Amino acid sequence: NFAKNAAVKDKTILLCEGNLDVISLNQAGFENAVASCGTALTPEQAKIISNYADNVVICYDADGAGQKATTRAIKILGETGLKTTVIKMNGAKDPDEYINKFGADHFRHLLKKSDGAIEFELEKCKDGIDMDTDIGRIDYLKKAYKVLADISSPTEREIYAKKVAAEQNVSITTVNAELNAILKNRRYQYSKKEWTRTITFADKRDTINPEANEHRRESAAEAGIIYYLYNNHDACGDVLKRLPPDKFVTSFNRRVYESLTSKITNLQDCSVSSFNGEFSPEEVGKITEILEKYSELGIDAKVAEDYINVLLNYKPKEKQKDISDDDFFKKFEEMRKKN
Repeated sequence: NFAKNAAVKDKTILLCEGNLDVISLNQAGFENAVASCGTALTPEQAKIISNYADNVVICYDADGAGQKATTRAIKILGETGLKTTVIKMNGAKDPDEYINKFGADHFRHLLKKSDGAIEFELEKCKDGIDMDTDIGRIDYLKKAYKVLADISSPTEREIYAKKVAAEQNVSITTVNAELNAILKNRRYQYSKKEWTRTITFADKRDTINPEANEHRRESAAEAGIIYYLYNNHDACGDVLKRLPPDKFVTSFNRRVYESLTSKITNLQDCSVSSFNGEFSPEEVGKITEILEKYSELGIDAKVAEDYINVLLNYKPKEKQKDISDDDFFKKFEEMRKKN
């Protein structure tokens, strides 16, 4: 309740691990602090944060677990459209200890020097590597390429690719070639994973969305779009303009899409619980299942574009006309004679 009011001033939230961190920061004058109560930040928590802020400063613990959690949080926050930076706490393991040791002014200085999420990830790639050797630089570049490939914005990716190329004295052409190879392989692996998932669950009937049983590819695309918009409200206008609800093949997903885009357009609450008034508990459970399933896949703008094209290119199969028994046997007899 304190943080959401304080965040209105500069649209920034300080994200910590535990309650003691928030208490210490609040007492030191940083009222825009919140805690994920552990390192397992969820997409739902990130969504709540985005309702009050545009920027998040990750203040997780400086130990190995905290740094690993920071990497995961960067991805989740980025998928929600939040700009993320990370503080470096030398001499203390967490904000609580840092405030008690060095005071509020030093912590305020830390916030001003916080690194962007990409800088943090690229710098982390150097951990345990001897950058003065050719082998070390090659190992670093292999890790850096993966970080760059995770950047969904082509413009942002190009900027950091040029930075890495200049820093390591490698041509931008070489860097881009490596990135394109990684992205191409990821798209292939993603398609392979989706196909395997479809085959694995081919016999599993969907009782909430029964039409999905006959339109698995289109239903999967619809669910992916729902997940993407749930986490990227700013894309709603463009997607809705290109993909009106009547382009959805399955009725249930169409209802969810209509409800979600209406909430986003009218700046209403879009949390899972907000669907309770329109959908049954079983249907809300299905919506939750969609959001959880696709959070593992990492749906970015490029994948969402592919999903949109699946629905735009869908053509219903023509239904066969019913024929009488006499006509059927007549045709059967004609085929028999030909053979």
